[in-house]
Amino acid sequence: MNIAVVGSGIAGTTVAWQLADQGHSVTLFEQAGKCGPIGAGILLQPSGQAVLARLGVLDEVTLKTAKISNLLAQHRSGRTLVHLPYAKVSGCSATIGSPLRVASAEKDTQMEGLERMLA
Repeated sequence: MNIAVVGSGIAGTTVAWQLADQGHSVTLFEQAGKCGPIGAGILLQPSGQAVLARLGVLDEVTLKTAKISNLLAQHRSGRTLVHLPYAKVSGCSATIGSPLRVASAEKDTQMEGLERMLA
């Protein structure tokens, strides 16, 4: 089946990758003239880590991440709004574990994996 995927962000590349792996002919469209880091990092939750594990790139991505042990949000006055120690969250001690911070430049690992698969 010929399938078009619009957008080469995290979701678009993952969908394109999985569809190509299933034998579909995939065309990935992106409006940006060049794909590259946009200056923002991402928080890779355990569910996203599971997807990357199925795609076979989690180990490579994990080498370029920092484990997040707590989520802390404070009001500008200094008052704590949210404090969530991930070790106390059900499922965060499972195989995949706590969320990971991925720097924007490291998102290239996913694009490189897609390029290898589509080559």
